[in-house]
Amino acid sequence: MRPISPKPIASLFLGLAILLQDPLALADEEETEIGDEQSNTEVSEENSDIETMEVTATVQERVTVDFKAGFKLDKAALETFEYNDIHRILAAVPGVYFREEDGFGLRPNIGMRGVSSDRSKKVVLMEDSVLLGPAPYSAPAAYYFPLSTRMESIEIFKGPAIIPYGPNTLGGAINMFTAQIPQERVMKIDLELGQDTFGKLHALAGQSGLQWGWLAEAVHIETDGFKKIDGGGDSGFSRNDVMLKGRWNSDPGGEFYHQVDLKLGYGDETSHETYLGLSMDDFLEKPFRRYRASYDDTMRWKRTQVQIDYTLEVDESMQFKLTVYRHDFNRTWRKLNAFWGPNRMLVPGDANYGTRSLQLSQILSRPDDYPGYMDVLRGDTDTGNIDLATPGNPWENSDLLLMGTNKRNFLSQGVQLAGHVQLLLGEVEQDIRFGLRYHYDTVTRNQIETPYAMQSGELQSVNMEDHPYTQNTDQADALALYLYDEIRWKRLTVNPGFRVEWIRNSRVDRLAETFGKTDNIIALPGLGINYEIIDHLNLKLGVHQGFSPVSPGQSEGTSPGKSMQYEAGASYEHTWFRIEATGFFNDYSNLVGQSGMSGGATAANADLQFNTGSANIGGLELLGTIHADLPFSLTMPFNVAYTFTDARFVEPTENADPLYGGAEEGDYIPYLPVHQAQVSVGLSHPDFNLTIAGKYQSAMRDEPGQGPLDNVLTTDAHFVVDLAGSYRLTESLAIYGKIDNVTREKYIVSHRPYGTRPGKPMRMFAGLKVEM
Repeated sequence: MRPISPKPIASLFLGLAILLQDPLALADEEETEIGDEQSNTEVSEENSDIETMEVTATVQERVTVDFKAGFKLDKAALETFEYNDIHRILAAVPGVYFREEDGFGLRPNIGMRGVSSDRSKKVVLMEDSVLLGPAPYSAPAAYYFPLSTRMESIEIFKGPAIIPYGPNTLGGAINMFTAQIPQERVMKIDLELGQDTFGKLHALAGQSGLQWGWLAEAVHIETDGFKKIDGGGDSGFSRNDVMLKGRWNSDPGGEFYHQVDLKLGYGDETSHETYLGLSMDDFLEKPFRRYRASYDDTMRWKRTQVQIDYTLEVDESMQFKLTVYRHDFNRTWRKLNAFWGPNRMLVPGDANYGTRSLQLSQILSRPDDYPGYMDVLRGDTDTGNIDLATPGNPWENSDLLLMGTNKRNFLSQGVQLAGHVQLLLGEVEQDIRFGLRYHYDTVTRNQIETPYAMQSGELQSVNMEDHPYTQNTDQADALALYLYDEIRWKRLTVNPGFRVEWIRNSRVDRLAETFGKTDNIIALPGLGINYEIIDHLNLKLGVHQGFSPVSPGQSEGTSPGKSMQYEAGASYEHTWFRIEATGFFNDYSNLVGQSGMSGGATAANADLQFNTGSANIGGLELLGTIHADLPFSLTMPFNVAYTFTDARFVEPTENADPLYGGAEEGDYIPYLPVHQAQVSVGLSHPDFNLTIAGKYQSAMRDEPGQGPLDNVLTTDAHFVVDLAGSYRLTESLAIYGKIDNVTREKYIVSHRPYGTRPGKPMRMFAGLKVEM
């Protein structure tokens, strides 16, 4: 192994940080292996400890030696069902939960091992090993998520393996890899059509030479949506994604190997989505209905990204990767927020401003108490014609509709360095991995509410002034480093590691004319142990410190989320089957709730964090896979994934958090299913494939509570079956078809943000793939 001077790398790292100008922040390197994304020398493949196994509709890869990726879904796995919804993809992974919202996965709600799924705030999300959120530190809500159809593989990390990933280390991390630059000339086209005027066009082309390569990719997806708006209107979306990649590398036979990768991306979306749901009675009568008052609700966003990677391979045992990245994301969501209420003319910045509106969730949960307001929502009654003297209704002059325009501009950028060094000391092997990241992100909010009247089924301006309710700028600087060692001796593997985060937050509130700044530093240790008792039979133990940072603008008493997290498990793998069981227990000293309008918070309380105190979350994850070879070149993969979760508050919670507030000791944490499972079976041949998958999720509470579910508000327990098949006509031409929700299951997936929301109905699709 040749020595290498650290000075050139350190100088380049510092110079790039200075070029970014803003007080950047550095966090953990998200790369599983240096060169894992793309390398002519296949660095990561040659040195990978990943073992591949086929799992029904998915092919999953398991890192058994160092607790790294709990699962890796490869390209074949993602193409089996051609899902465009990340929720449906992750249903096959034990320990991952989700709360559906729009039926398309446009703004996913993903949780892992008991953390809240609301807007995926507590899960680390990455694309090509870079944080992908609009502002992962200062505004962690995932209002952007990449198109799943663009991904070639997805890695899921849990337990001590999350140490290299942050800022959140409470639940887990998801790293998605985009298409690699091909080694030879390739052109691909994927055309898909379906119900609700669904259309997808996905085109890709690329080529490589000895020392260069390029790739161009474009995706367009659109649909009219499956919900029907009273009086007509579009409930669907249109989305575009474009990516360009370029690569230069040195002579593979040279003394050192150098590689530079450039990725440029652009995306935009127009989606006619709303936070307004249905009353329970209306859902039971017509579950895919949308009220007239939401017909003009529209989200529009644009995003650009730049990523530059420099990889240096000294030899097979020493590699480094330096990454510089920047993401710009601008979005405006115009949607119905509430009805007008008294005291709306309070001075902005007043503690009561925005709290006196008549909330939509209040109306939809008790529609019999607000019949006039329900008629306005449906467009059946004009504003000003409802009976304001309804018993129990204290509101006066409150039947104007408040349309909120939530405009936010985000910036996320940074520079990160990662590397690993392999050592052999006698019989002891070591793979020392380290990472350093300097990251900066910011969000500027300019959010207003405008009163409108419902007249003859149309929203009409009433010529009243806009009322700003949020005008602030949050920003975060974060410096993070990690060290993760893999020590192997005979049948024993030990993985000690630690992570350090320094975070500086600040907020400028232009309405209240205030400024606040906080600094936090924390060290997060962890340890994983794996022992192979006999051939193919492994036992594992793990413990690590869980952490979730405080966002800018919170009160002085708000504390970070903290927990001690434990796991223990065993696995046995033979040539044609695998079985694995993992138990986990998360002991929270402070379970932090972060309110958002997506979780049912009012506009005034959005983005606030609340300390909810102690909580215990435990569970069991099971995985079983079989890959049976049959006559006539047929194979039958079979997969079962199951998760049991028991999540409870240890002490009462007295705060305004829309999900966690008002809990008593022993109450179950809402929107966490006790039971979740997926079973899938396939029949594969070199020329065709047929797969069926069924997902079960038990009912979830809408609020904290305990005891029977009969008399409380819950989602529906449901079992949804999907079917997919493909047939290769020629070497370069294939057709495929799929049916989502074959049995036409009608079920409630959420009562958040405002009202009851349905799962996706039965929908059929057909596609054509051409590859040259």
